[in-house]
Amino acid sequence: MPSIRELAEKLWNGEIDTQEYHPVSFRQTVGEEIADGVLYYKGIDSAELRRASLLFSPQTLVQGMQAWLFDKRLDQFGEGLNIGSFGSVYALAWLVFTGGSVLLLLLRYKKVAR
Repeated sequence: MPSIRELAEKLWNGEIDTQEYHPVSFRQTVGEEIADGVLYYKGIDSAELRRASLLFSPQTLVQGMQAWLFDKRLDQFGEGLNIGSFGSVYALAWLVFTGGSVLLLLLRYKKVAR
């Protein structure tokens, strides 16, 4: 396994591509000093964490809902990633986000109408 500096250099020069070493799923098990006083450590990576992380952006939340409803894979976030059992969590997050947005809009326009 190459060091993070070697990997970055090879990716930059086009010697390897992200299909071989994807930045999200690349496992760095120990810390590595990449510059004087700068330590790099890649933490835990799992499909469950990637599924949950998509909840925090409206754009990826919509992509997750589409993947769950239409049984699609989300290969752009990791090979073979699907929503699986997180579907109900995505539905709840989408309802909360949409309901909250509509409520805020109604409150705003009620205030403007006065």
